[in-house]
Amino acid sequence: MHDESTDNPACSRTVSAAHDLPAALSTLAEALTATSSNVGPDFVDIGRQLQSIYSAADTLAQQTLSAVQRIAGNTDDGVLSKVDKLARQSLAELKNCQTYVAGDLDQISAVADHLHAADGICDMGVKIGKFFRILALNIGVESSRSHESRETFGVVAREIRVLSGRVVDLTRSIFEDVQAAKSGQFSAGGRIAHGLEQLDGLADAAGRSLQTAVANIQTLTADTLGALEAAGIHSREISRQVGEIVMGIQLHDSMHQRIAHIAEGLGDVAGLIVEKPADGDSVCCETERFGVAHAIVALQTQQLKHLIAEVDEVHQNSRGAFEEMGAEVGRLASCLAGVSSRDEAAGQVFEATAEDPIGTLNTALADLAQVMVRADSLLGQMQSAATQATQIAAGLSSFTSDVLAISLEIDIKAINAILAANRLGSKGRTLHSLSQEMCSLSDQSREFVDQVQQILESITGATRKMHTRQSPEASAVPAGDNAQIKMTVGIEEIDAAYRQFGAASAQIFQDAEALQSAILRTSGNLTFFPELITSLTAHLNRLEEARQILIPWALPSDGTSPVAAGKLVARYTMQQERDIHAQMIDGGPAPGHTTEPDSDNQEDDEGNCELFSDEPPCQADNLGDNVELF
Repeated sequence: MHDESTDNPACSRTVSAAHDLPAALSTLAEALTATSSNVGPDFVDIGRQLQSIYSAADTLAQQTLSAVQRIAGNTDDGVLSKVDKLARQSLAELKNCQTYVAGDLDQISAVADHLHAADGICDMGVKIGKFFRILALNIGVESSRSHESRETFGVVAREIRVLSGRVVDLTRSIFEDVQAAKSGQFSAGGRIAHGLEQLDGLADAAGRSLQTAVANIQTLTADTLGALEAAGIHSREISRQVGEIVMGIQLHDSMHQRIAHIAEGLGDVAGLIVEKPADGDSVCCETERFGVAHAIVALQTQQLKHLIAEVDEVHQNSRGAFEEMGAEVGRLASCLAGVSSRDEAAGQVFEATAEDPIGTLNTALADLAQVMVRADSLLGQMQSAATQATQIAAGLSSFTSDVLAISLEIDIKAINAILAANRLGSKGRTLHSLSQEMCSLSDQSREFVDQVQQILESITGATRKMHTRQSPEASAVPAGDNAQIKMTVGIEEIDAAYRQFGAASAQIFQDAEALQSAILRTSGNLTFFPELITSLTAHLNRLEEARQILIPWALPSDGTSPVAAGKLVARYTMQQERDIHAQMIDGGPAPGHTTEPDSDNQEDDEGNCELFSDEPPCQADNLGDNVELF
């Protein structure tokens, strides 16, 4: 067969250029391999920096969650829950205190009314004493009429006169004590009533302030819980962005293997051109060999084009992911800003002010503590009034016992006098009548005692009701000092928690700024991607030049030999390579369409992807068939 290329100078030059290709392709293969190897350390360095960023982001998320949980906590653990509980308990205690004071005030009024009723009874006692004195005088006068009656009734007259004085003295003592107690009870009742009126006003104001503060705290709690949820969302988004970058830079493993396959393919082309076909190849003429060489070069050109496109896509996606990651770090830190009104972004440590929900609550609790002190003072006055009523009841009981003893003594003397008068016969009629009058006055004195004892029982009953109301539930009404201590401890706990929160917030913002700077620096290290794309594009241009030289021998679209095509396919380890081959040689589907992995498997692979392993990174010169960046 005559070869036309020997007669055409242009064809001769083309054939000559084609025969020069093996050296150029060998150099190109070495350059491609070197380019792939040279960027290995850059990929590894990015991986290491990502691992550091991931760790810092995870720490920042934990710090944020911890700071917010210190305020919100879990159910009863958080300071906000404790604050709400303290406020509600304080209001309940104050309400109980008001109820106790109002109820006991009624009993004080009842005691005062009972003592007032004793005034008239004391008048009765004084009159009885005076009647005894008059009776003693009459007995003395009548007994002086005869020697016999004088010996018997003169002593009786003197004794009755003494007893009458004792009755008058005891009655006057009772009266004086009743007057003093009545005055004390009315005075105490007036002071307590006035104090209760003031307490009700102060308690209402304190209650409204505290309820407003508690409502603000509940709002703050809701904001805090929202911050917790938002912090979790931003944390997961940061992890997702890191995962995207990690998955993208794992392209180096694929790139390294695919470039190796391209280099091997170029070696096959060199073999075809220098008439060194591989074993079993059926190509026997130069035209066919050069045609197959063209097809292989065209195929490697497409492989390299797609690889460059993927590198560029990873570069753009990584840049976008780094930008979004930096924004998410800022959003994560800003979760704390909604928890308080201070500008933690400026690194200011928390200090409660009157405008803050916490400052408002502290003020309301302090005011409530003062109201509780006043309430306890009223309870103290109430207790004093009750003690006074108990003491006067005990004193009156002692006096009435003495009056009752005198009454019994007069009864005995009256009986003896009656018997003595009967012995005198007609001479003792008047003395007999006077003795009967002694019995009548003795009965009146016992009636006096009974009436006084009824008053005493009423007073005792009223004071017992006061004690009954106070004693069993005394623990529900804290003493003023204890209430103030309790409030102070609560306020100090709130302040301490928020000071810690403020300090943690300031540290978190500083850490967030440092992390954003690290993200920015790492993103700046992606400059090797454009350099890599430039180098690969230059290699692509050289490969395209080789393809252009071989175009005169181009075969139809299905013109590769089965052996050559089979050898190429056997080398492929990446699905992208098989897709491109199918598109170029077999007219199959475009890459990325029908050959994508099953979506369920893909989701499973992504869900089980380990971003960072504990294994040491591969060395730059060992980035072979299976590079593990993390």
